[in-house]
Amino acid sequence: LVKAEIDAHVLVIGEHLPPHSRVDMDRFANTVIANTRHAASRFQLLEQRELPNDEGDGMLLHSRATMQGLDLEFYVGLYVRGDDAYQVVAFAPTRGFARLRAELLAIVSSFTVGTSA
Repeated sequence: LVKAEIDAHVLVIGEHLPPHSRVDMDRFANTVIANTRHAASRFQLLEQRELPNDEGDGMLLHSRATMQGLDLEFYVGLYVRGDDAYQVVAFAPTRGFARLRAELLAIVSSFTVGTSA
């Protein structure tokens, strides 16, 4: 998803895990934070909290980072559903993020996994 007038983006990263894997959400979050910190010239974690969701709680990371000279703000929802782990990443330039804050948080918070028909 893209909101071009503000240069906002939402993407989902999915990873299939070995059967019956147990994922420690704090460790998952720390790995995502470390990867972002590594990719950024500046990184600030603003918030980390449980994220209620109809399919089971996840974790929310809210951060700011400078990447390739761009000042960005992120919401990242982390979810584990069965044998799959997901990162729902919503970001926009810091200057425009506030206008979309509620919409981006709603998108990240409402993530569900579809079922095959």
